[in-house]
Amino acid sequence: APGVASPMTPEGSGVAREPACAAAAFGDAPIVADPDTYLRVARACEAARGVGQALALCERALAMLRTRQPQPGERIADALLMRASLLGELGRPDERLSTVAEAQAMVASTDDPRHLATVLLHRAQALRAVGQPTQALEAARRALTLSRHAGDLPGQADALDEVALLAWHAGSLPEALRAEGQALALHRRIGDDSGEAAALINLGSML
Repeated sequence: APGVASPMTPEGSGVAREPACAAAAFGDAPIVADPDTYLRVARACEAARGVGQALALCERALAMLRTRQPQPGERIADALLMRASLLGELGRPDERLSTVAEAQAMVASTDDPRHLATVLLHRAQALRAVGQPTQALEAARRALTLSRHAGDLPGQADALDEVALLAWHAGSLPEALRAEGQALALHRRIGDDSGEAAALINLGSML
């Protein structure tokens, strides 16, 4: 399809040429065809606005992870969350939601609250994108609770941003202002300038 390119792997070579969008970051040398490298190049492609290429690379990494069993569920879940984000950027919300659901199943038995909180935050965002704000707000609140339990300040800030947005659109302005105010304080505390700026813009929009 136009705008979507998969790296070409010569038969039996074990290496792949990088897509054009990642050339500036990695040069012209061949890359070893392993999942971590594909995901790294996918991030470079996404940063260079080559989202279609990034998705193709992410799909390749996922296929490799699934065939190289056993793999930790959390590792596959991380790749699935990348896929979900890329699908969101490409305007494919239903596929995004189903991908997040698959990632959630992968970490269902984890005892790592931080990892589960990350998946739930992605779920909240995906549900919002398909017009299910009530379920999205529930997922965002669960993500916030788990992030607090884990002591994950960046995770708390991101979850509070999402809670604030969803509460605002649901007409619950007091909860939205409270959550965004807490998010602003956390962004400042951890030195997240872009998060702080976004929180200030959000507060300005709510008032």
